[in-house]
Amino acid sequence: MSFELSINSSRTTPQARRLLALIGVLPDGVARGDLDLLLPGEGEDAARSLRRVGLASTDNDRLRVLQPISDYVFRNYPPGRDDLARAVTLYRRRGEDLGRRAGQAGGAAAGMLLAAEIGNVAAMLRLGLDDDDPGPSIDAAVSIASFIRFSGLGSTDILASAAEAAARIGDRRRMAHVSRCRGYVDFVRARLNAARRHFDAANKHFQAIGDLEGWADCIKGSGHVARAQGELMVAWTSYTEARKLFVSSGNVIGEADAIAGLADVDFDEGRFDAAEQGYRQARKLYERGGHVRGVANTITDIGWIALKRGDHRAASERLMEARPLYEQVGHLHGVAKCDLGLAHVARTDGREAEAEALYRQAERLYLRVGARREQEAAARALAAVQQAGRWLPKT
Repeated sequence: MSFELSINSSRTTPQARRLLALIGVLPDGVARGDLDLLLPGEGEDAARSLRRVGLASTDNDRLRVLQPISDYVFRNYPPGRDDLARAVTLYRRRGEDLGRRAGQAGGAAAGMLLAAEIGNVAAMLRLGLDDDDPGPSIDAAVSIASFIRFSGLGSTDILASAAEAAARIGDRRRMAHVSRCRGYVDFVRARLNAARRHFDAANKHFQAIGDLEGWADCIKGSGHVARAQGELMVAWTSYTEARKLFVSSGNVIGEADAIAGLADVDFDEGRFDAAEQGYRQARKLYERGGHVRGVANTITDIGWIALKRGDHRAASERLMEARPLYEQVGHLHGVAKCDLGLAHVARTDGREAEAEALYRQAERLYLRVGARREQEAAARALAAVQQAGRWLPKT
């Protein structure tokens, strides 16, 4: 075959064949800066050799091969043990480092870097999870879960594999963390029954190992599910219990989350004064803890209260204030919620073209993160704005 002629050409160095074998298991190709990390002192020369014989090319500063070549190499030229171990370690560490920043200050920049590597990271994590010691790869999968949750990119299959690996080695702490992450991802993607199961499972593990904060966080997550299912009294009880546990453990951000959850229930039941007071109380705690996403959430929620009260100026100001904070941390769901609120304001103020553009934008972002309930609400609002009449859609 022509592939074999190029692979075994005298112009293809042994180091180039090693690099090609690695690219066969790295679906995103290799960034130029990683060449010498994968093959220390030899990566750049190996890449030049592959380009010279036409087996690879550089695209946006990444070395890539065509899919037919990649498939052929994957089947016939597995990477060497040491080379593969080096790749697993490199991308596992990168996934863990970038993933843990998702939803935090600087999360957007980290998310962009991880988005370019998510295929490589996932592929190497799968190999790491099959290892005799899958612990580090399980931890990396837990970190990446936040990226999956906030960006909508990446497959949840890696979390399922991490759960299987944690169960295989009987590590209850890691089983708890993976289950909790799966709960939050499923919640955002409107798989509410699955989310509840994962939170319940994680809750049992956290209680068994005596992790008070993990226990509290799962109760809070169950509160989110209950609220989404219209079980407001159950949600109120969950948030109240979670708050007590967070206070006992000294977790300021967790306490703020629980207070914001209670305010959410007040909002749902039309107690806007109480809800606003709760959001403001939560914001102070978020600011104390430097939690940008939490601050953005409370500003947005106060903006939605203003919208419900018909104070469009205040609503627009708050939503415009929160939106760049969400962009900073890479929280697309939050950006979409701001756009949806701003679209409602534009629609009721008679700016139909602006409203339509904002509804489309919100729908697109909700679709990307897999937030089906919110996406459907945006789609209904978009359909309404395309029809005659002016009305404020129910969300």
